[in-house]
Amino acid sequence: MPLLDDATEDHPKVKELRELAQWVEGMVWCSPERHGAMTDLTKTQIDRIPLSSGAARLTRGKTLVVMQKSGGSQSFNAVNQMRVLGRWMRMLTIPNQFPVAKAYQDLDEAGRLRPSAYRDRTVDVNGRTDENHAAHVRRGAVYGGSAQRAQGERRSVVQAHETGVDLMPESAIAERDSAWRVFLVFLRLGLTSFGGPIAHLGYFRTEFVERRRWLDDRSYADLVALCQFLPGPASSQVGMALGLGRAGAWGALAAWVGFTLPSALMLILFAYGISEYHALAEAGWVHGLKVVAVVVVAQAVWGMARTLCPDRPRAALAILAALLTLLLPSTWMQVVAIAMTGLIGRWWLQLPPLPAAHLASYAVSRRSGAMALGLLAAFLLGLPLWAAASGSTMAALIDGFFRASALVFGGGHVVLPLLQAATGSTGAVGNAEFLAGYGAAQAVPGPLFTFAAYLGTVADWPLQGWRGGLVLLVVIFVPAFLVLIGTLPFWQRLRHRQGIQAAMAGINAGVVGILLSALYDPIWTGAIHGRTDFALALATFGLLVYGRLPPVLVVVLAAVTGQILSA
Repeated sequence: MPLLDDATEDHPKVKELRELAQWVEGMVWCSPERHGAMTDLTKTQIDRIPLSSGAARLTRGKTLVVMQKSGGSQSFNAVNQMRVLGRWMRMLTIPNQFPVAKAYQDLDEAGRLRPSAYRDRTVDVNGRTDENHAAHVRRGAVYGGSAQRAQGERRSVVQAHETGVDLMPESAIAERDSAWRVFLVFLRLGLTSFGGPIAHLGYFRTEFVERRRWLDDRSYADLVALCQFLPGPASSQVGMALGLGRAGAWGALAAWVGFTLPSALMLILFAYGISEYHALAEAGWVHGLKVVAVVVVAQAVWGMARTLCPDRPRAALAILAALLTLLLPSTWMQVVAIAMTGLIGRWWLQLPPLPAAHLASYAVSRRSGAMALGLLAAFLLGLPLWAAASGSTMAALIDGFFRASALVFGGGHVVLPLLQAATGSTGAVGNAEFLAGYGAAQAVPGPLFTFAAYLGTVADWPLQGWRGGLVLLVVIFVPAFLVLIGTLPFWQRLRHRQGIQAAMAGINAGVVGILLSALYDPIWTGAIHGRTDFALALATFGLLVYGRLPPVLVVVLAAVTGQILSA
């Protein structure tokens, strides 16, 4: 292991240590005492351990054993140093203070302890350490709270120590629940999760990592990385995966229904109000909701641009996508812009390699994944043919909503221009009704994709009312489920391919440009008609971005202000 100033993180030994630190549930630090302290090599190895990866703190909650090699009854300064460092890294630290006299005489040619009382004592310490680790995770339910599982883990660690075999820990999701219980958990989240997809992921982490311990931080961080890599609503896909891992396919369905149903019902009721009282679409408070839509999309563009376009090449791709969709506005041009930025990114962008990941097991076979991807491809090819052959509004809407979900990366706000193109091209939903519903969608909890339920209810098409809302709601989420099931078995292999990483980075930059184009038309042109509207938008932007008020409160204030200004 090279010293800190002698090598970068690309050094093979440094990479090996960092990858091992990603997945292990416990560590053993052992150092001789040199001049009253641990050795520089031991300190170098500890300093190379990554403390965090994204939102996940990699060392938190792990079990740490610190040991000291010594030739006799020396002081235990090395043990105490390592103990302090371990506790600072938020690990459950267990110091073991026993000497191995003249340890160098008990090592074989491979550097392992020969059979002796010292070796038996070392094995016993590690076995007892594993018992402490099993008790620790049992209290935290990281492994599902199973006594049999803890015993199996103890035997595995002792066997690994005696045989020298490195064992990869099993999935962090172990315990099973009923689909009904999963539904109730996600129903509560669906009623209380305001603030958009990033906030939803924070709510999920608090609920499932910290409170319920369904999985650990590393598995959750890697699941989030997967769902952000995929097209569709990231937070909903994370919820589906959590339900899948907890209660199988029915659990995935229960998680989706529980998280989606509250906001979908609220938006369907709002759509009935708009449809029954047509004057509502022109009411002052509804115009306030349209202004809120401008602010929310502007905030999304700004935040996504900083994250997804951090350098000049990706900023250039975003501008290219914006120019294409502004000058040649159509649904297909948006798809062309996404494909073009992906291809350019594949050959142009140079990105650093991703760190090693450890996804929990979700019991999805490669055969099932391939079938899901095949079904997704069949729908993507068949629905446009059906829409073109039939010429019906129903076929066009179903095709447009399915394609919007399947081809758009970045979540709820990014799907907006595709949905507007799908409803506007058929004349099923007017621009005023569209913007009013989008503004109302900011005031309800849950995923923004439930906006489809509003559009299906208010649209002028064969499936009138709530039936149409539920149909389009299901249609827009089906691609998200299929692509999740199709990718889970292949994710570990795909995520490390440089070409795929670069293509996805290009696509993400492209969707920022498409969203920027949508911010101007139809969002800005449909809501900002004069100085008063711009002043309201500016004030709302300040409250939301700099005042950090809850989005639901900002929506209510904008609606009230819009009503007052129209009086």
